[in-house]
Amino acid sequence: MAVAIVRERTGSSLVALILSGSHATGEAAWAEVEGRSRCLSDLDLYAVLADEPSCDRARSGEWSAAQSARLDLAGVLGPMEVAYLTRSGLSRMPARPGTLTLREAGRVLTGDPGVLEHVPAHRPQDIGFEERLALLENRGAELLGADPARRPATGERAWLARHATLKGALELAGVLALEDGAWPPRAPGRVDSALRRLDSRPPAAVAPAHALDAHRLAGLWRRALAWRSGAAALLPAAEAAAEWREVVQQWCAVWWRLVAPLQRPQADPWAAVRAVAARAPWPRRVRRALDFRPRAGDAGGRAAHLLRVHRGTPVHRLAGSITTLLFCASSAPHAPAVTAGALGVLADLGVTSANEWSAAAQETHARWSRWVAGVATPEPR
Repeated sequence: MAVAIVRERTGSSLVALILSGSHATGEAAWAEVEGRSRCLSDLDLYAVLADEPSCDRARSGEWSAAQSARLDLAGVLGPMEVAYLTRSGLSRMPARPGTLTLREAGRVLTGDPGVLEHVPAHRPQDIGFEERLALLENRGAELLGADPARRPATGERAWLARHATLKGALELAGVLALEDGAWPPRAPGRVDSALRRLDSRPPAAVAPAHALDAHRLAGLWRRALAWRSGAAALLPAAEAAAEWREVVQQWCAVWWRLVAPLQRPQADPWAAVRAVAARAPWPRRVRRALDFRPRAGDAGGRAAHLLRVHRGTPVHRLAGSITTLLFCASSAPHAPAVTAGALGVLADLGVTSANEWSAAAQETHARWSRWVAGVATPEPR
């Protein structure tokens, strides 16, 4: 099914199609949803094409309604994400977790099996700060979209929301494992590595509200691994909200820990969020403002990005907005609210003009979906 859909977009330029991610490692999460066996995990594919013009053409546009319907019939509830690149592009892939997984577990579904030899043999130690932060921020964006307050208690959206929540929890283990230069190919190994890391490093000097809680993390990781191994089940609404808030709190704690070398925050995260968003050198910020190309949808116009160039690149400002909203949610006992300090950060970053948390979260998550993730399937009904 996936091969046929990608072929429709790429035609004769397709050299090979590679399966990666949780489907390739055998860790994709499945659940019985409304009487059907459905896959909740992303379907991660790499389409190796003959030349760059073919890649540019394939990246344009979205999946058709008919193609999305075929994915649904095949039981794919999570999104299908396809990266289009040439053999040369494959060989230039940076050191990031996805590249390691592709090298370790990638499987050619159709075409030249030799393309996997072009994937660089990076080591976990080669994965630097930017890629670790991107890994964390991408999961933060998915957490923002999984807020149970915006989801029904049952149905497809509820299943995808809890999957995103527990996926976010597991990714925290990966970020912590990378502190030791480790990236075990499968999630249980990353959890074991993260637990050892927490035992060996003293707590960061931050406010107690933003400190890591090893006991709570261990509990979340047990639930996340059980979810992946076939014990997927929905929670009552109140429990789902509490679990989501717990993951968000630990996400914020890992973020503090990761950015400490760049900006040593104490009690107030807002200065740190601004500093992290504006970390790129000025020439890079200007270039990104001028040539920014989202994966889907409208870029928003050069002028709008140039007006905010002192606050960071478009993607860094977007990530800063996500971080701001998650910090608001982490400190709220019940319904998240945008505090005065957070409202100032959001205004500076210029990604959302909403001043109410739910509206700001919805607008920011939608922008991340278009700019960074692209849109492979419509949101489930």
